[in-house]
Amino acid sequence: MYTRTGKLALAAAVVVIVLGGVTFWPTGNGQWWLEPPAAWGQGIIESLEKINVLIYREGNAFVGGYGSTHVSGSWNQLFTAPDRQRRDRYFHDTLVGTTWEVPGEPGYILKYDVSYEFQCYTIETYAASESRSDPVELLRHYVNLLDKADRILDPQTFEGKECVGFEIEAAKYEGSPKQPIDRIWFAKDTKLPVRIEHHGIPITDQPEQTLTQIQDQFQYASEVPIDLFEPCIPEGFVNEHPGVIRKARERQEKGEMVYANVPPGLKDEVFAAFREMATVTYGEGGRLFSVSRNAWRVDHLDGDRVRKTEWHVTHKSDDLPTNLDFNDKGFRLVETVVDYDARTFKQIEHRRTELHRHPMDHMAFVIGFMDQADRFYESREIDGVTCFGFDVSAKKYGTNPDGAFHRVWFDAATNLPVRMETHWPNSNGAGVNVTVREQFHWDPTLPEDFLTPQVPPGFQKIEK
Repeated sequence: MYTRTGKLALAAAVVVIVLGGVTFWPTGNGQWWLEPPAAWGQGIIESLEKINVLIYREGNAFVGGYGSTHVSGSWNQLFTAPDRQRRDRYFHDTLVGTTWEVPGEPGYILKYDVSYEFQCYTIETYAASESRSDPVELLRHYVNLLDKADRILDPQTFEGKECVGFEIEAAKYEGSPKQPIDRIWFAKDTKLPVRIEHHGIPITDQPEQTLTQIQDQFQYASEVPIDLFEPCIPEGFVNEHPGVIRKARERQEKGEMVYANVPPGLKDEVFAAFREMATVTYGEGGRLFSVSRNAWRVDHLDGDRVRKTEWHVTHKSDDLPTNLDFNDKGFRLVETVVDYDARTFKQIEHRRTELHRHPMDHMAFVIGFMDQADRFYESREIDGVTCFGFDVSAKKYGTNPDGAFHRVWFDAATNLPVRMETHWPNSNGAGVNVTVREQFHWDPTLPEDFLTPQVPPGFQKIEK
């Protein structure tokens, strides 16, 4: 807290004066959310008029098409006033950058962007009309959607507050062809927004994934430290865009990236075929996978004999697509493992879906890098099937080691995977480990109850 940045962060955390004791119109039974939306919407609008500065957190979660979820470690803390805004960017608990947008010459906004991670900054000027000036304009916008809501949500508790809310398709007010869904939650006691969720935001490079954006930890302030919105460029920082420095570092650390000429639109054709498949079976390293959208089974084989079987079954509150995500309080992934040799079984319940990525989500992740491929193979025969394929270095994502790459082959007639390989150097530097998925059967009819856990009589339960 000895740096100016630290002092500002501390001030923002402890010196804001938050509004409280907001008075609303009386209701007969206190359950204002049961009244007509127009009535309680007006009460919320009136309370928002008292706000000068809005403070909130903004984070993201990546949701796979089959239920896998990864909550991003990057998040923002936003401070918005009528004519200026500040955005602190964090990676976990580390402040990595700050952006200030403040008035410049009449009719213009100055944008100061400082990266503490890359020790650089930029200053831009743009027309004031391009900036949102009202710190609660967005909140008023959502409140005005109450009478268009698709459904009122069951009460839930967020940040220790009992909340009610509603759900609406964004296409109703934005005309989005992807029809992402928004959820807005209000505290029962104050009628003020507590949480806003944007579900189903498309991700360009990963067509089978969507982004869920969450805005929460709202503070409604009437006063803040006077220097909260004052731009500060640390001494010694260079005037350069962080993307330029990041790419230079990546070239130094990873070397130059190679990109193949992948036919335009091919990835879209592959995913169009992929998403039509409701089931699949395949082999991987002595295991047989049988997969559906909401369950999968893994048989561990010794020749033709099954030594052990794992079932992974998802349970959720309902079949609505918006509920299959990290925010669904009813979501469970139940793992049942039966060891036929030891005559034992165990059951493990996972509430955090990122612990076990759905096999189809894992395949979709790799296929999503097709248009970043290092090499593209137009025509090869794989297992007697005419195929096309690609290699992609694992350096294209994350901080993966030299020599790590994926290779995927597709049936040229169906656009569906025939063989998927992962080549990964061993940590001791001795050789490369190769994992192969093969013998794919797409959209097979699986036997009834095949994906339902079955424990033979007399097997002993093992507590985890």
